[in-house]
Amino acid sequence: LLTGGIEPLGTGLAGTVLALHRSPGQLAAVRRGEIPHAHAVEEALRHDPPFHFAPRRASADLTVGGREIRRGQRVVLLLASANRDERQFPDGERFDARRGPVPHLAFGRGGHFCLGAVLARTQITTALRALERRLPELRLDVAAARRAPSFGKTILRPVPALI
Repeated sequence: LLTGGIEPLGTGLAGTVLALHRSPGQLAAVRRGEIPHAHAVEEALRHDPPFHFAPRRASADLTVGGREIRRGQRVVLLLASANRDERQFPDGERFDARRGPVPHLAFGRGGHFCLGAVLARTQITTALRALERRLPELRLDVAAARRAPSFGKTILRPVPALI
């Protein structure tokens, strides 16, 4: 619960703010109310999810991409890759808050769907609104943004900001 309750909030908010500052036109549209905050959050979660993969065990024999997977065999679902699948998300490599809410896998699916997804989405959206209200002139040095070394999750190093 600790990891699932803190990581998505911090990473989701940081990722949303950074993505919007990398796309000044979309940031301005969100600030003017033309793009709902919740749409920007959903797109940021799709574009750069807090967790990139999910290890599982196959519950039945199946074939994926021409490869046989046997029941009980360990598999790794690449959520970050699925969230950029061009068959599901046209121009999936690009952050586009105008895309609106889309059925991404940032919080998993089915029996493994994150129980805290609704809370995380609400917290990220509320925090984004509060950040804009309290720091309306916030500007990030997006060129200085860096990821921390990590295996399977998004971790951003501190980003210089002007307030």
